[in-house]
Amino acid sequence: FNLANSSVVSGSIMAEKEMHHSSFESLMGFTPTWIQTWMLTLEIARPLLHKNLLKELDGYDPIAEITKTFNKDLLSERHPLDQVQYTWIKTMLEGQILNWGGDRVDMANSMESRPPFLDHHLAELAFQLPPELRIKGNTEKYILREAVKGILPEILYKREKFAFMAPPAHTDETKTKLLKDLMDTYLSKENVYNTSIFDVEKMEKFIEEYKNDKDPTSLVRKDALLNHILGIQILHGLFVTETVKPDL
Repeated sequence: FNLANSSVVSGSIMAEKEMHHSSFESLMGFTPTWIQTWMLTLEIARPLLHKNLLKELDGYDPIAEITKTFNKDLLSERHPLDQVQYTWIKTMLEGQILNWGGDRVDMANSMESRPPFLDHHLAELAFQLPPELRIKGNTEKYILREAVKGILPEILYKREKFAFMAPPAHTDETKTKLLKDLMDTYLSKENVYNTSIFDVEKMEKFIEEYKNDKDPTSLVRKDALLNHILGIQILHGLFVTETVKPDL
């Protein structure tokens, strides 16, 4: 995918090195690229957990558990693109993008951000399209591009697909300052200790490594991980200890 050319998605959507997992390999014969970046993130995230949580999770493999949710009959003897898109739809699209990545948030505020692409008749038609009409060579959304050729400006017709995401915090001084303020508050020794979700010393080391990291891909991954960690800490303060007051 051409997405790998983007410095923003390398480390968040596209893995910078090839990863393999036995559960996906036995199910599909390969490990989809969309899960590989999460496998790399897991290598960083898991050691940050509190020792009690690590003990509870001993022997638990979240990647293997994901593969158990798939319908093997829908994957059997299908084109690799069909397999990749099915597993992505059942995980990233269903659990993230349509949930908290945009659409549900939009509709909660009486907005629809994606019509007519969520029309079920259109989706049913799209499921029947052969792989070569969905991606042709390195051109994603090939049939959609051809359908609007002559309507869209040529620059948009030819433009490489890119991710619907905000630039990571480390790419902007203002965002970096705001992130630091959040980390100072919610990832302080006291807060991390009180939630007992993360290991205090390992979290301190991770934050220090993040601050000194100069590798763009590594920073993108750590930015995303920090957002999730901060979200957990804030939610814990809102609903468990009730020490965080919502700003209404």
